[in-house]
Amino acid sequence: MKYGYQITRLAHYSTNYKDAIKYYDELIAGNNEKNILQDMSLALKAGALFRLRENKEAAYLFSKLFAANDIQKVSNYYGFNWSVVAEENKKDYLALCKNDKEKSDMLGLFALQNPETDVEGLKEIYRLNPASEMFSTLVVREINKYEELYLSPLLEKQGQNKNDFYYVFRDANADSVMKVENSNLQNFIGFLNNLSENTQMADRGLMKVGAAYLSYMVQDYRKAEGYIEEAKKMNLSARLQDQLMLTNILVTISKSPVIDAAFEEKLLPSLEWLAKKGCKPKWEDNNESAQWSRFYRNLLMMVLGKRYHAQSDLIKELMCTSVAEKIGEDNYGISAVNFMRHNFTSVQAEKLYDFLAAQKFTSYDKFLLAKGKIKINDVADFTGTAYLRDYDYDKAVNWLGKMKAQPLIKKDPFRELFFDREERLPGDKVTTSKMAYANEMKRLHELAKTDKANASKHLYKLALGFYNVTYYGYAWELVEYYRSGVDGYNIPENATGFQKEYYGAFTAHRYFEKALEASNDKEFKARCMFMMAKCAQKQVHRPQYQEFGFDWDKFEAAEKDYFIILEIINIILNLKINIAILSFIRNH
Repeated sequence: MKYGYQITRLAHYSTNYKDAIKYYDELIAGNNEKNILQDMSLALKAGALFRLRENKEAAYLFSKLFAANDIQKVSNYYGFNWSVVAEENKKDYLALCKNDKEKSDMLGLFALQNPETDVEGLKEIYRLNPASEMFSTLVVREINKYEELYLSPLLEKQGQNKNDFYYVFRDANADSVMKVENSNLQNFIGFLNNLSENTQMADRGLMKVGAAYLSYMVQDYRKAEGYIEEAKKMNLSARLQDQLMLTNILVTISKSPVIDAAFEEKLLPSLEWLAKKGCKPKWEDNNESAQWSRFYRNLLMMVLGKRYHAQSDLIKELMCTSVAEKIGEDNYGISAVNFMRHNFTSVQAEKLYDFLAAQKFTSYDKFLLAKGKIKINDVADFTGTAYLRDYDYDKAVNWLGKMKAQPLIKKDPFRELFFDREERLPGDKVTTSKMAYANEMKRLHELAKTDKANASKHLYKLALGFYNVTYYGYAWELVEYYRSGVDGYNIPENATGFQKEYYGAFTAHRYFEKALEASNDKEFKARCMFMMAKCAQKQVHRPQYQEFGFDWDKFEAAEKDYFIILEIINIILNLKINIAILSFIRNH
């Protein structure tokens, strides 16, 4: 046997494929010795048949080898995969099979290659061979397909996977696909439940738990609960018990009409169990511990957190985000403090601070806060910043005063710049802080009212203070924590009041206009007019590529129109400034 294998192998790897087949048939096929070399030699013959383009015969042998044992299992799978010609009818390959078991085994390999859902294919595999060793694996794989093709689009449609931690592309026909898959899912659920009732089925527990999970997918929570109760009475493996627990958590959260304090206390033991699973050391990206961590993270942010969002309970949503962030499992930059900065208003931030300061926490609150990363100093900083955004300087000073220290900002927020710049200018030695800026803005407002002789100067400095905390301004860090270099000249759809100011400079424009009206100095008026034009320029909407369905030609045409409008604004501005300068020269 050993020498026959070596001769067959030498012929095969010398590309003498016909000889390899001949040596196998003469030296190995009639040898009844049972050892590993039998199957390894047959694999060489199958490979030789593949090289000679005898694809069907090669695929048949690789299929037999794959099902026979675990020897070179991956290699045999690839051999089958390469041997099958996609354009050919699978029935022609199945015709070589000698019995139902062989047909079932080959259909199983076809199923492993198939990225599309195919419940009827599973039914046929089971009909031909109820004892198929591949069947349970294929059931789990089929469930995974429905997660991708049905559950993920469903969550996206409901707005539940805003943070899904990976890029998602959905075809335009996703809705119609979901309708078809819903019908297939119902068929799949019934099939699995029937199998779970069959006492001859080896993996009855898997079938029942699978039916429960799929019922959760189609939002039939009553049926899912029934299957869960039935599964609890079965003799489940430790892994299936875990899967049942996860499914039960999903159903429990999803079926509840409201997440209140009573429900939270009921949910707490399940979250504590999951936290123990999800916080174990993770040695590899895709090992079991890492998978538990991802599930823990996703449950908090994509399921529980979004339920709080639907209830407008941003504090609890923030707490869930904070725990998910601390897990540290592929968070893709998700941050609780950034969530607060992007979603909370000044009033909501106050409520968050008061909630943390009062420390009247339930057991559920204590669990989330202990597992999370929310710091009360960050909340005080943001609350003060939020009031700076609202131009409520009295409250800003009050809240910024609760901070342990005032971080310095190394820029002059009242610097007059005719060209926008966000990097610090060489030679600018001025430093400020949010507190100092708020106090100065308060002082300028008061002076504009009381010092009438210099009101125009005070109003102009106020306007600079407003402009410099916009996206285009020199000291944007006073009201924001991050600045992208590709925003601007576009007020976002459904923009908040702050975002309209930040990208549109409306208040700055109004105060430059007030300064202009308060002065008789023509040169000063020209400066005001120039700065007003800078603000107005930001209010002209710049076309965005996605607004045109990613049609480049339409986008390019709109861009040309946009720059024509800007040119017209510049011409009008220059005319007004030149008229003001000529008037100033004549008067002096």
